[in-house]
Amino acid sequence: MALDNKCPVLLVLLDLFAAFDTVDHAILLSRLEHLVGLRGTVLNWFSSFLTDRTFSVSIGDCTSNIAPLISGVPQGSTLAPLLFSLYIAPLAAIIANHNICYSQILQWLYQNFLQLNESKTEYILFRLDSSPDFNLCTSVLYLSGFCHPQWPEIQKTSMWSYLMIVLPISKAATMFVFM
Repeated sequence: MALDNKCPVLLVLLDLFAAFDTVDHAILLSRLEHLVGLRGTVLNWFSSFLTDRTFSVSIGDCTSNIAPLISGVPQGSTLAPLLFSLYIAPLAAIIANHNICYSQILQWLYQNFLQLNESKTEYILFRLDSSPDFNLCTSVLYLSGFCHPQWPEIQKTSMWSYLMIVLPISKAATMFVFM
């Protein structure tokens, strides 16, 4: 839409530290119940799938003691990516419905036991040759939580496959200075 109006589009790709490992089971089960509508036996299946798991670490001939796994979705399972997408679905809705700032994204991640990996978080700028000029020096995430009322809203493009967020850049937003 923004490109059709000859406005540049900034796609921000958030990377999270150990994302699948830090999923809180109680929060995920609550989302399965309230966002998806699972109840009764089916919700209990998911609870059984997530809880009472253990792990150990092996290095060479040495193996650690077995310990309880209190968070995370089972990696390698076909359900893990879907469950993680459902876990972070509210973030996409929050971003789509508000003019959200970097600090608010960090706050939501913190409240949901997730941590942004700034060194791997990237952006892609899409623009047409006839788009208005704008200076983009480095990463958008170095805004340090500062918001300006003239900056455009962040809008979601897809809530279910990936957390993809499009930031349309208008002439009013050419004042972005990234350091």
